[in-house]
Amino acid sequence: MKSAHAILAAPCVAFILFATAHAQTGPKSRGDPSTWITTDDYPPLAASERREGRVTARISIDATGRVSDCGVISSSSHADLDNQTCFLILRRARFIPAQDANGNAVPSIIARSIRWKLPDPEPTPAYDAPAYAAPAYSAPAPHNGQTVFTPAPPPASFSSKQMTEDMQRQAAELLARKQKPK
Repeated sequence: MKSAHAILAAPCVAFILFATAHAQTGPKSRGDPSTWITTDDYPPLAASERREGRVTARISIDATGRVSDCGVISSSSHADLDNQTCFLILRRARFIPAQDANGNAVPSIIARSIRWKLPDPEPTPAYDAPAYAAPAYSAPAPHNGQTVFTPAPPPASFSSKQMTEDMQRQAAELLARKQKPK
C-alpha cells in the first residue's frame, strides 16, 4: 500500500557537503527524494510500538552518482529506524554526481536528515456498522395515521449483524400489522 503522504515529513531537503574539497559543484538528487522512503517502509515493530525519531545519515556518492556507503551520524535512538534509513538510501537514492572545476564527475559525501513519524491513530468507531448502513430505529409509533420511525442510538456493543436482524424483525412486524384485518 503506497501512501500518497510520506511519513517522513519528506526527508529534509538540505544537503550538507562534507568531503568535496576538489568538487566545484555538489551532487544533486535524481528524482524526488521524498519517494526514497515512504510510509510503507516503516519497520513493523517500530510502527506497532509507535517509535519515532530523526536519523542523520552520511551518504557517500561515487563518481557515477550511486550511493557507495551510508552511515549514521546522528541516531534516532532506535536501531531499526537507523538501519532502515541507510538500507533504503543505499537501495533507492540516486544522484547527479558532484563535479570538479573542469566539469569531471567526482565522488562526494553529503548528509541527509530523515524524520520517521507515524500518522496520528484514527479513532475507532463505537460500534461495528458499515458506513452506508441506515441508523438503528426504535419501535414504530403511530402519528396521524402514519407509521413513523424514530432514531434510537445504538448500544456500545451494537454490531452490523444485530442491526440487520433488528431491521428485518421491524420490517416483519410492520408487514404483519398491515396484513391484520381491520
